[in-house]
Amino acid sequence: MVNNKEKRIFIHRLKNTSYILTGDAGCGKSALLKYDFLTTFSKHHRKNNSAIIFLYSYDLIKIVEDKPTQKEFLKKIQNAKLKTIFLYLDGVDEIGDVRCAAFYDFINYISKLASN
Repeated sequence: MVNNKEKRIFIHRLKNTSYILTGDAGCGKSALLKYDFLTTFSKHHRKNNSAIIFLYSYDLIKIVEDKPTQKEFLKKIQNAKLKTIFLYLDGVDEIGDVRCAAFYDFINYISKLASN
């Protein structure tokens, strides 16, 4: 509890494979996301055909805005012929309205790569 205000994290499930963490600033969303990433990494990092990727908002913004960087990133994923992609995105709210369409296109493309 901070300043007599309880800090809570809300987990919203999207389909069976995704979730979004929401909550006030400083409630521990990033810490929980990092914990889940490290737990997943320790369980799956040696398995073939899987990738575990953690991107902070500034990395994600660079990939979404810079087409050569995006193309290189997607090409690496495509060439790896992955069956499973664990993608952790921290700070998605910092992407901004202007980049939303490009962000969704990027995420949808990665989803298709993992399912093919």
